This record gives sequence, C-alpha cells and structure tokens, in this order.
Amino acid sequence: QEYCRWLDKRFGGQHRLPSEFEWEKAARGPNGYAFPWGNRWDSKFCHSRKATIAAATRNPGIDFIYDQSVYGVAEMAGRVSEWTSTVEGDSAIIKGGHWLSGAIECRAASRFTAQTSTSAPHIGFRVVRRISNTDFETKLTPD
Repeated sequence: QEYCRWLDKRFGGQHRLPSEFEWEKAARGPNGYAFPWGNRWDSKFCHSRKATIAAATRNPGIDFIYDQSVYGVAEMAGRVSEWTSTVEGDSAIIKGGHWLSGAIECRAASRFTAQTSTSAPHIGFRVVRRISNTDFETKLTPD
C-alpha cells in the first residue's frame, strides 16, 4: 500500500492493491475457470513446484506463457502469491500460487491469510489503477 501511495505521488492517478474479488475475477475470467488458462491443471503452464522442482527461474513472463487469463493478466497461478486489499480481522487475503505451490494452491479460488507485517520471498503484489474514459480516447489531428 505504501508503494501505491508513492505511485500516486509520482505519477498521479489512483493506484491500489486489487480486492480479493477483483483479483479472482481477473484470474478466472468471465467463464469462472479454475486456472487462468482453463479448467484443466497442467504443471507446465505455470511457475510452480511441479514445473520447476521448487526452483525460481530468472525469466519472468517468458517461461510460462500459458499462465495468462482471458483478460491478458499474466502470472496469476504461479511465480509469487499476491497480497490483496481485502482484510479479515488482522490479516490480509493472499491470492494465487507461487513457485513452491502445488495444483490446489495454484487455483484462482485458493486463498491464504497472513498478517500484513509478514514478509516472505514467495509473496508479492499487483497494482491496479483507476482509469477514465479519456485514457482510451485517441486524439485525431489533421495532417
């Protein structure tokens, strides 16, 4: 959340962590898939324990091209689990699998909780930004 505040100051806009619902919708797509790529588990599709034998790779986004939702959001099943803005009691919800996860943890519906002060090499975060209609407008200028 501190990083999102820094982004707001540096670039403007409204940056934040996604809610649990937003994260899961981005991973499952409109069809509610179990994994970002569909309903069938394949250990070669994401950076997980089965695909890498628990070794982190140094090629993010290259090795596991199928770990992408129908919305084009990448790496939601493997590589690192991600903090969300959803809080239950004194813990935050963490979504997605990571390089030590098995198939169950890599499902879009899986969830974990941890104290927000927790730091671990397998937990990262994703930032979302509010957009407006003008972000998509193209300005036409005469030649």
